[in-house]
Amino acid sequence: MLWLLPGLAGLVTDGFLKRGTLLPARVLIMFAVTLLFATAMGVLYRHIMLAAASDEAG
Repeated sequence: MLWLLPGLAGLVTDGFLKRGTLLPARVLIMFAVTLLFATAMGVLYRHIMLAAASDEAG
């Protein structure tokens, strides 16, 4: 479900920030969403790897 986040954010920002004068705001919003997405995926990966390691250990 998290893989939808950048695409949905792009649709929302396209809808609200259609004018070219707001391009810097759109870039900043998409950067923040991408950073949030990458962080969430890293946390999820860590959780999966720790769960797999604990299953192997015991």
